[in-house]
Amino acid sequence: MLWMFVHVIVPVSSLISDGCGVTRGCWFQPANCELGITNSFSRNDSNELPDRCGVYHSWHLSAYGLLFQMMARVDAVTYPMNGRYIALAFSLDKRMGHDTVIQCITTPSGDRGVIYASSQILSQTEVNYINGILTCSGMFNFVYLGNSSSTEPAIFQLNEEDSSYYLLSARGGADPRSLNLMVHSVVDGNYFPFITTERMSFCPQYSNANFWIHNMEQSAVPRRTRHIFAIVHGVLMLSGWWVFGASGMLIARYGKRGENPMWFHLHRLLMLLSFLCQTIAFVLIYVQAQRIYSVCTDSCSSQDFTKVLHSILGTVIYALTVVQVIAGMLRPRKDASNRPFFNVLHRSNGFICWIGAAICCTTAINLGKTGLYAIFNRVPYYVMMAVIISFVMSIVLLELTYNRNTKDCSPDSLDRSSLYPIFFVIPINAVIAVGVTAGCAYMMVTTFKIYGFR
Repeated sequence: MLWMFVHVIVPVSSLISDGCGVTRGCWFQPANCELGITNSFSRNDSNELPDRCGVYHSWHLSAYGLLFQMMARVDAVTYPMNGRYIALAFSLDKRMGHDTVIQCITTPSGDRGVIYASSQILSQTEVNYINGILTCSGMFNFVYLGNSSSTEPAIFQLNEEDSSYYLLSARGGADPRSLNLMVHSVVDGNYFPFITTERMSFCPQYSNANFWIHNMEQSAVPRRTRHIFAIVHGVLMLSGWWVFGASGMLIARYGKRGENPMWFHLHRLLMLLSFLCQTIAFVLIYVQAQRIYSVCTDSCSSQDFTKVLHSILGTVIYALTVVQVIAGMLRPRKDASNRPFFNVLHRSNGFICWIGAAICCTTAINLGKTGLYAIFNRVPYYVMMAVIISFVMSIVLLELTYNRNTKDCSPDSLDRSSLYPIFFVIPINAVIAVGVTAGCAYMMVTTFKIYGFR
């Protein structure tokens, strides 16, 4: 997208609440904050932003465009040496992503301000930054020349008859030199972005856009709770697959010696613990996501693709795990004619699930909510590779030992001699898995604190 930079400094002259819902649309954040007292201890009949309000948007719809105004307290959202910004997005869903966005940015001193959305959209732009309040206004034109190039993403036609959009509002810091936007607050509170609960239509012929927005939300599940759920999801999945699942698979493969049924009881216990961890983690992640399926509204970035891959593959693997558990409970008798086929399918499905789980755990590193790659760079990948290599090496060592014992040992000593490597290799793999799980948990909790949660 081609951005337009406009440098101006002007005051705002319109009233704060006069005409809201009648001659123009208004959106104060948080809800009903406009009922408070302004800095000058007068009611909301001046151009001052009320004390209780952090953000204010207004707009007036005409046949030619949307005349908008934005005000925000921005000093507390970032460090003094950073720039500040306020943004208003028109979105097809409640997720910030591929949306039409109007962004207003200023330098730390306020001597330079810019508004940009597209070189063909905005006109009459004005910016002001005084006493910690960033004020911007302009015209979002409905008639423009179109995109400047074939590679520039399309801009939503806000005045189309059948179009309606959620409004998303955010404020935060910006790089003081380049004015590139920084991440907004991700913790619960008034600094976190607000979203309208309903879609708005801006078609001049068929709608009255002068609505006064009172219904808004930030997150149905508190952000702190969602991040905690994501951490617990990760720890449970790592425990379920690396600690319990991997150990149970190794015992089932290499622990069957003689008539002693202890291997089966250990295998069943470990796999049930693995399934319990996966089930709790599966439920938690869907609760925090607040949706079953996600699609990009315009085009997918690499992180969007990773998120979709992680979600779909994780759901498929969990479904196969459910099949694995049910099949284990309904397994044929040892002397049944179809028992060999069951053994092959049960073993194959187990390893398919493990491979899928390894891919899911690896793709989770780059997801925004874990923050692992953003904070620790490639370290989480190295940690994850350690447990994968440990499991593969355990299989190799136990396969070599099993084949050697089967070839060289007499039937009387086979049971006793072939168990020694199992007592050594499987516990070591389990210890490595516990260490990796603890390390990943530490990194996720550290990221949780860096993001500002307590």
